[in-house]
Amino acid sequence: MMQTLSRNQKGMTFIEMMIVIAIVAIVVSMTGIGISFAYSKDAQVCARSIDEQLSNLRMLSMGKQGTWELEIQSNSSENMIYVMQDGAILETVCLPRKVELSYDIGDGVLQRGNMKLAFHKSEGSIGKLEFVTESGSVITTIPGYITIYVKSDNAQKEAKVILVTATGKHYVEYE
Repeated sequence: MMQTLSRNQKGMTFIEMMIVIAIVAIVVSMTGIGISFAYSKDAQVCARSIDEQLSNLRMLSMGKQGTWELEIQSNSSENMIYVMQDGAILETVCLPRKVELSYDIGDGVLQRGNMKLAFHKSEGSIGKLEFVTESGSVITTIPGYITIYVKSDNAQKEAKVILVTATGKHYVEYE
């Protein structure tokens, strides 16, 4: 004999409940992945901006009159790049806020601070370096390479801008 269900029966079956939970879990995981990708883009955009400004500065310093410098300032509230000619700021580039910049000035130790550099007019190599650490120490010795680590605040994505000081060449690596 077949049993009939009454229309006033309320509630969900176990299977229906499991399907709803599975759908909610999929939506939540997709949202988390999307947010992760959005934050990882900040590191890539920042590294690309630094790389472009290094290229511009090298080209300007080798082709135009005057002393051309690039300054990267980073602190907890903002990251900025300044392009200067003879000490006057010509261009300001705002980098994404959601990134943390740290530097390896050729000694394998990551440090936070502000960096100013200039290229040699004839060779394109790094002719001047001034790195001021958060503690106030000043480094002016030009190492064989400088690595700028760009890390997203809310994601574990990282990019590196590597600058070979003897040639002035630079490139970006994404992790």
